[in-house]
Amino acid sequence: MIKTNCSNTILSSSSCSRLFNLKDLMLMKRGGKIIYFRELGQNSSKLIECFEGTSGVQKIKENYNPATWIS
Repeated sequence: MIKTNCSNTILSSSSCSRLFNLKDLMLMKRGGKIIYFRELGQNSSKLIECFEGTSGVQKIKENYNPATWIS
């Protein structure tokens, strides 16, 4: 029997991402489909650019936490 473990870490603060020095991020949706696996960019700029370029996604509000915005 094969078992799979999945870790779910939610960073609700930019200080947490700096604490762990995150440079890359992988996001998966239910069922295990990868929806983002790339560099975050400074202040999550690459993540924001990717999601804002997706049809139906509202632009992030100024000074809004990206972790809250994508959840």
